Amino acid sequence: MQSTSPQLIQVINKLRDTGAQSDFDIPRIVLLGASAEKSRIISSILGVDVQRGKQSCTFEYRLARSSAWKCRITIRREFDDDNEPLYPVSITDFGEISDDSTLGPAMKRAHFHIFHPECSLDKVMKVSMSELDKNIPTKAVHCLSRNVVCIELEGPELVDLTFFDLVDLDAQDGFETQLTIKELVLSQIKGNCLIIATIPMAGVFGSLKALNLAQQVDPKGVNTIGAMVIPPEPLNHVQTNQKFWVDIFEGRSNTLEHGFYCLNPMINSQGLSTSGFGMARDERSYFAITAPWSDMPNRDRFGMKNMLNALSGLLNQRINKSLSLLRVTASQYLNKCNQQLLEISDVNEPTTYMLSLLSHLSGEVQQAIHGTLPSSSLLQEMNELYSEFKSSIWKTAPTFVPLPRSANVDPDVICYLAGGGDEEISAEDSTPFYLDDMQKHIRRFTSSELSEHALHQAKLSLIASFQTSWAEAASDCLEKAITSVTKLLIERIQVNFTDHEVLAEQLRYWLAELITHHLEICSRHVETVLEVEFTPFTQHQQDLKKNSRLWQTKYKEVLKGGRGGSTARSTPALTPLPQFLSRLPSNISEAMKGNLSASQLQKGRARASFSARDDTKSQTSCASTPLVRPSGILLENDDPPRSEVGSLIDDPEYERDFQDVLEALSRLGYTGLKKEHLEVLRQRDEYEQELKLMADIRAYFQIAYQRVVDYIPSLVNLKLVKAIGDDLLPFFAEKLALGKAAAEESCAKYFAGDPDTASKREELISRRNRLENFQVELLKFGL
Repeated sequence: MQSTSPQLIQVINKLRDTGAQSDFDIPRIVLLGASAEKSRIISSILGVDVQRGKQSCTFEYRLARSSAWKCRITIRREFDDDNEPLYPVSITDFGEISDDSTLGPAMKRAHFHIFHPECSLDKVMKVSMSELDKNIPTKAVHCLSRNVVCIELEGPELVDLTFFDLVDLDAQDGFETQLTIKELVLSQIKGNCLIIATIPMAGVFGSLKALNLAQQVDPKGVNTIGAMVIPPEPLNHVQTNQKFWVDIFEGRSNTLEHGFYCLNPMINSQGLSTSGFGMARDERSYFAITAPWSDMPNRDRFGMKNMLNALSGLLNQRINKSLSLLRVTASQYLNKCNQQLLEISDVNEPTTYMLSLLSHLSGEVQQAIHGTLPSSSLLQEMNELYSEFKSSIWKTAPTFVPLPRSANVDPDVICYLAGGGDEEISAEDSTPFYLDDMQKHIRRFTSSELSEHALHQAKLSLIASFQTSWAEAASDCLEKAITSVTKLLIERIQVNFTDHEVLAEQLRYWLAELITHHLEICSRHVETVLEVEFTPFTQHQQDLKKNSRLWQTKYKEVLKGGRGGSTARSTPALTPLPQFLSRLPSNISEAMKGNLSASQLQKGRARASFSARDDTKSQTSCASTPLVRPSGILLENDDPPRSEVGSLIDDPEYERDFQDVLEALSRLGYTGLKKEHLEVLRQRDEYEQELKLMADIRAYFQIAYQRVVDYIPSLVNLKLVKAIGDDLLPFFAEKLALGKAAAEESCAKYFAGDPDTASKREELISRRNRLENFQVELLKFGL
């Protein structure tokens, strides 16, 4: 491949010396891996055994083809001791080197000076190698640096190329330090970066740090090149695992767009091999005679020279592609920088400026509340919060089990009884209330007679029991809503007032008062809703009755064993027929009990004789005859109790069915019958009262649940979230006395003498100078 243009390399190198890399993603090549493999590769590239050892900072190698060998070492300090960017970038010159044997020691001295900038250059040059080794820091807190040792090297056999040798992945031991190394390296290999991931063939492919780290930022392998490094000593597993390594080399194990290269680096320019075979040979001859490499095609994938030529061409392409974009980007950045400088200059009209800042803040908060601010997730957070509240209320649904505790009820049956709504409830999340529990509960409110009032009190008590945790759920919803809203407001203040920290601090202080005010208002509304819910009431009587029937059917199904429940129960006693039925012809009374067909019923019409007087007597007899339940509890009548919860108005369809039956009997000559007379024909369940109470309570829960999961979130949204957003601008305007005589003075003090604003202005001026220098360097090269 054609070498990278020396002119383009010089442009990129010069831009880095101005610190342009802090503003632009400049194309670069990085060498990633452990110390041993990288040392062999670098020594082979430079043609010098540098004996670099483990390094804890980045080395930049600037290579250029030249007729004579010469080298210059510098230190480029881009960050201060607190890891903050420096401008202008500081360059420390170590001077030129003409003897390649002194390159290794000179690199080590520069490495030492990175961590000891307080030492003078003269002192560093006089320190012995043993002293250098002792004083290079090893503690985690000081062991790494983002500053760069720059090696500018010219020679007759070098390729025009610039690459970075990153911190060794094995530079320091210890879990904490390894994490720090990983974070540093990941930050340096992102963006417009070609990554050379070294793969020591002495290791297991899947566990290699270099390739794993590269895949984290380049999962598709677009920017990664694999450098397989043959070990310096012959290893049995390299020979025995030839297929494993061949699969890697040919891309069958891992796919990289630029593929893999196989290297056997030499330690010096004379080509002395460290492979241990006791023979002198260069890299090309090694791959020509050594299996399995000698039998493989793609000869341009073997050897250091081929990889360097490929890298040179790839870097050349990226630089050409990036420079035009860098020119445009530099102009945009410079315009934006100048605009920011104008914005933080001395304010001529502080009141107007203050109002514009607050208006912008209020607008962004309103956008976040309505879900139109891209950088905010408030709307999603609130929706998730409301869903959590809905789920917590649903889990309080009473789980009535129409079986005794001794029935050993299957958990699936409990789940079946706990569900029936928006979401399922597991057996673990429910607290079953069994049939015998209901009987005990009823007895708490009754003595010998089961009155309507007693049943009503028993029902209210159970309703109150499933509402006990609603106040806690509502409080939790309010607390989480306040947390999300507060986070948004603080974040938006930080973004909009980053140049006015004193003002931002004052707004954050006032913010607590605004939030507390609206929280108290919203809390009172929520308490009112809960107080209403704790006083059971509904006008949706048709829905209540319909749901009650559905649940009563479900409970009877379980009681009869239809959902895996126990079927061990006594046959319920039949309610005695009222006296008027005993006087009917036998075929008629049987028909009314469903035992005769319609034709049989028609035949009995001629024999029927039922006077109005008899009707009256039968009604009186029916009304005065108490219905007896097997348990011995007397029920005055069969009508459901009339209360704010339990009163069930007549269902139209249900009533029509009764009317149809009564009209049919009237046509047969049985006049004077009423609905109450037919009701007594029902076969009563042994536990009908308990099941009905369970069904009524479960049906009422559904209505109360639907109300509370709508009302509470609606109040939180209206009286807290939206109320704070609507009140934000007026509240801050009042605090700052905007619109009053003292407004000018009140606002001016927040923009005068702000140390953070001065610091920001200084930073922008430095960046503007850096961008202008960047443009000058491009112009120098005619770009």
